[in-house]
Amino acid sequence: MEDKTNKWNGAEPAAVADDETETTPESSPKKISEGLRKALIRCGVALAAAIILLAATRFSAFEIMKGPKETQSIESDAAGAFIKRDIYAIVGYSEDEKSGETTVGEYAVVPMNGKFVVVHLPRRYLSAADTVLSETKAYVEGGSAGLDKYFVVDGTTAKLTEAQSKTLNDWLTSNKDWLVQTHVIDSTGDATAYLSDSILEVDRINGMSQITVIVLSCIAGLLLAYIVLELILMACGRYLDDKKKAALVGADETFAGETIETIVAECENARTAETAASAEAPAAEADDDEKPEDE
Repeated sequence: MEDKTNKWNGAEPAAVADDETETTPESSPKKISEGLRKALIRCGVALAAAIILLAATRFSAFEIMKGPKETQSIESDAAGAFIKRDIYAIVGYSEDEKSGETTVGEYAVVPMNGKFVVVHLPRRYLSAADTVLSETKAYVEGGSAGLDKYFVVDGTTAKLTEAQSKTLNDWLTSNKDWLVQTHVIDSTGDATAYLSDSILEVDRINGMSQITVIVLSCIAGLLLAYIVLELILMACGRYLDDKKKAALVGADETFAGETIETIVAECENARTAETAASAEAPAAEADDDEKPEDE
């Protein structure tokens, strides 16, 4: 009996099929041009900067665009509300705000719905505030028939700090006799009941100056506009590499002035001609086969 085991002794292993050993190289990802890469980086940086600027202002630009809410008494508004108010009466200033020897702001005491509310006025309102204060004193002392002067402010409501509340109490104590004499308050009533714990911070929103909010928001808007411009340039092929630009230029030269309908019609005509040519070729071959060979 033939030893079949010897048959395999020294036998070489079968060669592995080429398709098993060869690996198909993965298609390398398409690289973007250097100009496009830099443009995308610039857009990312601009977007991040715009978001940071808007977040720093607590997105207050949207509240400014929406506009302040008109109110008659800030007692009914929650702290942080952006409101607008007519100031037609001022009974005094509880505190001056100075920069060196210069007065840059006043904490005006304004009567609103039976209570005294502190309104923090910046420098640009001081002249109008002095006029209203003089007219208010003339009115309560009987020297004027009415209150004709007023000015409009807008700002954010807040709660008085402990120091501001103490300053307001001190002002009321020092001016109580005059207020009672002019019948602004009742002598039998609790004086502290006339004081509000709210303050209106004029020209401020979310703890920041409105001017600062507007400037930072405008910068953020310019950054967003720059991003839009870059995206338009990308869509127009501004950052394509030279080879792609050349291909697009060639396509423009080929199809310049042609409509889509014309291009499609030319393609259909070319396809029809090619089909007809391929149909004639087998017929010609059949005729050649029918001819007898020379003996």
